[in-house]
Amino acid sequence: DEHYLQSKEGLNLPVKHCIKESLGWQMPKEFEPFLQKAHKIFYKNTFGSLELANFIQKSDYEELHFAGLVSHICVFCNIILAFGAKPNARIILHQNLSASFDENLEKSAFDILRAYGIEIV
Repeated sequence: DEHYLQSKEGLNLPVKHCIKESLGWQMPKEFEPFLQKAHKIFYKNTFGSLELANFIQKSDYEELHFAGLVSHICVFCNIILAFGAKPNARIILHQNLSASFDENLEKSAFDILRAYGIEIV
């Protein structure tokens, strides 16, 4: 979104990032084989994706896996949305495939997710 810095999210995280078609927005070339096999790809313009949550809610998935950046912001938000959409699904966060710029906030996010029954592996 070109107006990201004026959004509520942009005011709280004033760093231009993940702007469509920019270098930081593009997936690494190493992901290409996986992207070609993907059933669905979600493009989001905020921390959490209601499109993803709605897709999960309508799905028959019993197990959901998460990884990504930033652990305590986008990843956390989308896991909570997924939990609301599919409260009985097994939800797994792959810690070694996620990262944060703040260890304390990441630890707190992981503790909260564990309290919801999210598996951190």
